[in-house]
Amino acid sequence: ALLANGSFSVHAALLHEGRGAAPVNCALMNGETNTGVSTFLLANEIVAGNIPLQTEEVIGPKALLEDLYGRLMSSGSELALQTLDGLEAGSLSPVVQSEEQTRKPAPKLNSETGHLDWSQSAEDIHNLVRGLSPFPGAWTQWEQEQGPLKVKVYNTRVAEGGAPQGLVRVDGKQLFAGCGTGRLEILELQPAGKKRMRASDFINGLGGKTELIFA
Repeated sequence: ALLANGSFSVHAALLHEGRGAAPVNCALMNGETNTGVSTFLLANEIVAGNIPLQTEEVIGPKALLEDLYGRLMSSGSELALQTLDGLEAGSLSPVVQSEEQTRKPAPKLNSETGHLDWSQSAEDIHNLVRGLSPFPGAWTQWEQEQGPLKVKVYNTRVAEGGAPQGLVRVDGKQLFAGCGTGRLEILELQPAGKKRMRASDFINGLGGKTELIFA
């Protein structure tokens, strides 16, 4: 937004934390329980200006990126209007961002960000999936005799028990993957060349296979 004495912008994080290109993704990927939206006055350094207003948002344990992003868009729009009114009226006292304050960075994502490392804990892998669903999407390689097949993973749940890392077992209509610590239930996934599907539909197409290897 442009003002007579400068301009401000909106950032989907509680500055000073979450500076960078992917704050909503990283809040989920880092397992944060809350985040928010900040308005900031534009300065020479990116996302470094003084902060007129902030609002907090509880993330929720089941939130995926698409849900959280939508909520932050809504609260960010309202915050921008409040900031505009407050700055024009001279009723706001913007808070200075200090370089010495701890920041949790939110760097730009790339294609390798979503490659699941099954040696990590079930909680960490689950949070990575949440932070990338639906786009750009977490992914893994399904090791097959004819070669690896890329599989996107859209929704998971931390489950009890454990299994060797990368070993995926079919249990009825459920799909469980072993991690470095604990295991995940895979709820939604998408093999390359197929549509996004529930685990039960994926299992129906396995032709009776009960174990897979993901890497």
